[in-house]
Amino acid sequence: MKQLLTALLLLCIFFVAEAQNIDSLKNTLSGATVIEKANTFILLSESYFLKSLDSSYYFADRAYSLKKHLKTDSLKANIVSRRLLLELNKNRENASDTFMLSLLNELEEIGDTKYLASGYQTYGGFLYKNGIINKALQYYYKSLEHRVSANRNELEIAESYGLIAGVLKHLKRHEEAIEYYQKRIDALKETPHEGDLFKTYLGLSSLYGSDNKNRMGIYNVDSSIHYAQMALGLSEKIEFPKAIIFSKAMLAYAITFQENISITDAKKALQLSLDAKKIFEKNVESRQYIMNLVNEGHARLVLGEFEESKKIALYALKTGLMKRQVHGLLQRIYLK
Repeated sequence: MKQLLTALLLLCIFFVAEAQNIDSLKNTLSGATVIEKANTFILLSESYFLKSLDSSYYFADRAYSLKKHLKTDSLKANIVSRRLLLELNKNRENASDTFMLSLLNELEEIGDTKYLASGYQTYGGFLYKNGIINKALQYYYKSLEHRVSANRNELEIAESYGLIAGVLKHLKRHEEAIEYYQKRIDALKETPHEGDLFKTYLGLSSLYGSDNKNRMGIYNVDSSIHYAQMALGLSEKIEFPKAIIFSKAMLAYAITFQENISITDAKKALQLSLDAKKIFEKNVESRQYIMNLVNEGHARLVLGEFEESKKIALYALKTGLMKRQVHGLLQRIYLK
């Protein structure tokens, strides 16, 4: 009964706080226990995370100020883990490495595996953003190890697989990256999170694509096309317009970098590129727009539209973006 009353009190406080100004909380919380206050601040920090980082940070900091009065390790670990997350997301480039490490040390002292895994991931993200790639990878591995040992849910484990795969791809360790992307797919099959699965298909299509041609034997155009098609099919299933556009651009990319493109494939790639262009042209200085334009140029060249393809290549060249891909198109043009 006591637990039920506490839960009801927390809900009442939560909804009052959501409906009112942050400063009006003082009276609402006047009769609450320290544990009730801490739980409320954590709930509010989570609620505000996507709406207002300032508010989310404020509540995480309030919860952290209560930590010394708490005895429950799991609640203390939750508070420290959230404070660490907000330090990274709120302060971004100005996040303090010393302070973040001190928070991570607190988590290690508490020893709660669930929140320690989250802390390792957060700190790994901080290192990655600051270009300390190999060390970031070490912390992502640590996070995965703790999640597996604690039998965390498949979605959290899949998240770790994806982060590790992304870093391995960045480090050009493509075979290992593919292994972790595949593990991510296997884990996500047990969850309903199609959006995460979609990102994995795109990542695999890119890994197998022409960017890796002649590097470690990874290049496989059939696999690149296959995973791009998987991404497109899934994005259409979940009816996510932005994902559909990125999938079409990736599929066009995979198709146009075949050694010998058929007329049928060229027509398909052209239509995919034109569909994606409607969205990408909102920012003509973006890498996505130029890459998609290169796809269009390849397709038009196969279809005999030499001058139009040349015009696209020269325009793309002037932007200074995607230089290697643009030079690949120019090479094909002048070999015709």
